[in-house]
Amino acid sequence: MYFDELEALAEKYPNFSHHIIFSGEEVEGFAHGFVDNDFIKEEGLVEYFQTATWHVCGPPPMLEATKQLLDDNNVTEEQAYLEEFSF
Repeated sequence: MYFDELEALAEKYPNFSHHIIFSGEEVEGFAHGFVDNDFIKEEGLVEYFQTATWHVCGPPPMLEATKQLLDDNNVTEEQAYLEEFSF
C-alpha cells in the first residue's frame, strides 16, 4: 500500500497527509472500520471538507460509502478522486 512512500511525501510536503483505515482486518497501529464521520473527526480532518483534495482508493462498497460521506459534507466533485480496487 506504499506506506513508506506516503510517509516520505508527508515529510517532504507539509501540506500533504495520508490516513489509512482497514475495514477487513485489524492491523496494529492503524484505524479499523470505515471512512465515516467518526473517523474523519478522530483524524482531525473535519476542517478540510471544504478546502482539501480527497484521494480515496478502495473496494466498491467503501467508495460508495465514502462518496456519500463527502457529498453529505459538501465536498465538490472537483475535490474528490475515487479509485476502485478489489482483491
